[in-house]
Amino acid sequence: MAHANDLVPSSSLTFSSTLLCLLHMLRTISFTTGQCTDPGMPDNGYFSSPASPVFPVAVNATLEYACNAGNTMYGDDVITCTETIWSNQVPLCTNLDNIALGRHTANQSSASAWAVNANVGVDGEYEDYTQTEAEYEPSWYLDLEGRYEVYKVLIGCKEKDSKFYDRQIGSVIRIGFNKDLKSNTQCGPTIDASMFADRFTNPIILDCGGPITGRYISVVREGITGKLSLGELEALGTGMCELDPGMPSNGHRVSADPTLPVYIGGQALLYECDDGYSMYGSSEVKCVAGSTWSSLPLCTDLENVALNKPTVMSSISSPSKTSEKGVDGDLTNYFITQWSDQSWWMVDLAGLYEVSYVYIKNRIGGDYRKYVIMCKTVNFFYLI
Repeated sequence: MAHANDLVPSSSLTFSSTLLCLLHMLRTISFTTGQCTDPGMPDNGYFSSPASPVFPVAVNATLEYACNAGNTMYGDDVITCTETIWSNQVPLCTNLDNIALGRHTANQSSASAWAVNANVGVDGEYEDYTQTEAEYEPSWYLDLEGRYEVYKVLIGCKEKDSKFYDRQIGSVIRIGFNKDLKSNTQCGPTIDASMFADRFTNPIILDCGGPITGRYISVVREGITGKLSLGELEALGTGMCELDPGMPSNGHRVSADPTLPVYIGGQALLYECDDGYSMYGSSEVKCVAGSTWSSLPLCTDLENVALNKPTVMSSISSPSKTSEKGVDGDLTNYFITQWSDQSWWMVDLAGLYEVSYVYIKNRIGGDYRKYVIMCKTVNFFYLI
């Protein structure tokens, strides 16, 4: 027989069950809110701090990434847990170059009063920006001046401010050879508000789904009336040279013929001059920025009549960069003027000469683009 003190009122049982359920819910919530799961590891990269994180991690915890040797990082190296999401996408580690950086061939459909110019979009700085006027389908595009394969595009705003993000929503990034920008191939998804709301990231990393080959990279707010604001665009890819650069007059190639196309930084071609001819320029020809070959060497039996002759130039930028550096035969130094609209340099050949070629070469360690130009018969000449 049950005793009176063994009996538990049904109301007490209901209250106890409810309390246990609430405690279980609270414990579940404590493990699922305010924490971030593993965001993943970049290809060719690793966690640098902490080296072996344990997930999930708490709010405000940070992860720092580093790239393996031979790879460059694009994006932020440190990401932070904010509530249940990470502050930024996992960075990229790649041996691809930013083929857009520093170019002066960007254009846009219009320019607002606050915009500097379209080239600001590829100057390497996210803290400045270019912007169009409010219009239908505002656009920005970059001419790569050559044939490139583009794998990923990073697009960013001036700062993490909704005013600038709003002016990118609806943007479509396309790559191709058509100046009718909307006819080119789209890279990644159309930019929408969820990309900002979910990750609040700067820049947004778009995967093209394999290389897209083209010359033009464009950002267009397709079907939208408004402004387009762009802090920076980075295009990760590589260029290529599709044609054989040929042979210099009075010279021949000593390396194997190129296997076309040759990618930038790929196979180098080696040349020699025929007997009795001297070489001016490099014996090595490479596929370089702009998807063009560096200049063929000049093989000639003509004398360098400018060597160590008197020189003068419009201004001197540095006491160690004076005009005679341009004709001393040493490619490790150079001359440089002060900045002005029409800077010039001149050499006096100190006699009457028939000049067939003028070979201009930048210093070693600078821009390796070289030019061979024809000149008229002169007793002195100057270059601007």
